[in-house]
This record gives sequence, C-alpha cells and structure tokens, in this order.
Amino acid sequence: MTQPTTNQTTAASADAVEGTSGHSARPWRRRWLWCLVAFCILMGVCWWLHPVLFRSWGASLNVGRPLAEPVDVVFVLGGGLENRPFVAAEIYRAGYAQVVLVSRPVGHSMDMLGGASEGELTSQILRKLGVAADNIHQLDVPVDSTRGELTALRDYIAQQPTPPRVAIVSSDFHTRRIRSLSRRILRQTRQSVAIVSAPTDGFSPTNWWQYEEGISTYFLETVKLLTVLLNLA
Repeated sequence: MTQPTTNQTTAASADAVEGTSGHSARPWRRRWLWCLVAFCILMGVCWWLHPVLFRSWGASLNVGRPLAEPVDVVFVLGGGLENRPFVAAEIYRAGYAQVVLVSRPVGHSMDMLGGASEGELTSQILRKLGVAADNIHQLDVPVDSTRGELTALRDYIAQQPTPPRVAIVSSDFHTRRIRSLSRRILRQTRQSVAIVSAPTDGFSPTNWWQYEEGISTYFLETVKLLTVLLNLA
C-alpha cells in the first residue's frame, strides 16, 4: 500500500482546518446579518414613528396651563420678549392678577450697548399693553439663570406681609424645568405656583423638529432639564 507523502498529509490537514473554520464562521455571519436587518427595521420604525415620538416629547415639556382662578402676582421670566410679556398682560387685563412682577436678567445685548435693560424693555411692553405702571414690580436682585429667578421669587414672597398667590409665565418648552425647580426652591414657602405657557414664534411642541431653531432650542432645553433632574445644577 502506498503511504501518503508528508506534503499530501499537510495539505489534507490544512483543508480540514479551513473547512472547520469556514463552517464555524458561518453562524457569526448569520448573526451579524440578522443584527443588521433588525437595526434597519428599528431605524425604519423610528423614522415612521418619529413625528409621534417628537410630538410626545414636546407635549411632555409643556406643562403650563391657563389659569383656573385669579392670583395675586404674575411673574414674567426673562427672555421671550416677543411672547411672555403679552401673556402676562392678557392675564392682568382679564382681572386674573393684580401685580405683574418682572425679572432682572443680566447680560442682555442692549445692556452692553448702553440701552435699556431687558427688565426695562419688559416693563415698557407691559405698559403699552395696558398694565398700570404702579402695578409693575421688578425684582431687586439681578439674575442670570432660571434658578436665580426662582430664588429671587422666593425672597420676594418672603418679604410680603401675606404670601401671595403666584403664577409664572414662560415659554412652553421651558415650563417643565420651571416646575421641577420651583418645587425644590419654593418648598420652604409651602406654596405651590401656577405655571402658564407662552407660545413660541416659529415653532410649537407639535412641530419643533421641522425647524432648525426648534431642534436647537429643544435639544438645549432637554440637556438643561436633565441637569436639573439629575441634580447637577
């Protein structure tokens, strides 16, 4: 009987190893293929549902509601000059508030140019909208954040002879973060506040992802909300 040569034995062994490794690699290829298919399906479902998901997120950030009963003070947060003072003035004219409290944000662009501060501009808008000058109060302390505004509001409430009923007006996408912060900062006053949403020009909670400004605004607000919920700020 002819004995196989060394070369033939080596070649046969190599074929066997190659066949074994090729056979063992096939399940991994199938798994990767199924993972890719599942990922594509997931992305397709997300794309199909993204209007529903984004609309739901917009609605979750907007927790402000119209006032159900009168308050003593309506507090206008800084920013949103094109919307927030108008909502506050409407509340005042409807007889649902006796005083409009104005924030004193620092670092407004007009301040740097030597013009009117944001608080002064807000007061001017309110007067033009029919709010009596004597009924417009301004915070004594300059603030540079939502937390600073609510802390100043807490001090304002503490200075009043009788704790006033307060409503806070801010942009719709901002209201959930305000609710979270106000529950912490105003806890010592043992007083809950009403939160009223002001609409945002150019986009809304139902279509914000369709506009570049809406995407950047909601992304930034989501980051800020997370810092509050995680107690990082």
